[in-house]
Amino acid sequence: MGQASGQRVQEHHRSRFPEIKIVAEKAGGTKDAGMAATDWTKSHPDIHGIFTAADTMAIESIKSLTQAGATDKIKVSTSNLNDAARAALERGTLTCASLQPAVSMGRDAMREAAAAIEGGKVLGRIEAPALLVTREKVASYDFSKIIAPADYQP
Repeated sequence: MGQASGQRVQEHHRSRFPEIKIVAEKAGGTKDAGMAATDWTKSHPDIHGIFTAADTMAIESIKSLTQAGATDKIKVSTSNLNDAARAALERGTLTCASLQPAVSMGRDAMREAAAAIEGGKVLGRIEAPALLVTREKVASYDFSKIIAPADYQP
C-alpha cells in the first residue's frame, strides 16, 4: 500500500506542478536524512529543495546542508514542527512546515465518538486541512491550540 500511495502522490504532484521534478527519494529514518541530503548535493548539483516527512529529518538535512554550504541554494520543508524545527523556521534555515491540527482532530474525534455512543448524528467525515507555517507566520500561531495543549505531558 505504501508504494502505491507514494505513486499516487507523485502523479498528483506531476499533474498539479509539472515544473517541479522529483529527482530522488529516500525512505529511512532521521539519521538517514542527513546522509541523503549530503549525497543529493553531490549527485544532483541542481537540486533546489528537499521535503522531509518529519521535523527531525528536516533538522538532520539542514545540518548536512549547512556543513556543505548549501543552505542558501537548497530549501528544506517538512511536516510537523518540534521545538528545534520551529527554531530553524524562525532562523530561516527551514523554509516551511505543514502541520496537522492535532488538537482539533482529537476534539472532533471525541465529539464523534460521544455522538456514536449516545446514538446522535455522526458526521463520519471531518475535514482537517493542514496548516502552512512559514517564517513570516510562525509567530502568529498559538501552537498549544494546534499541536498540543500547553500543559500536555506525554
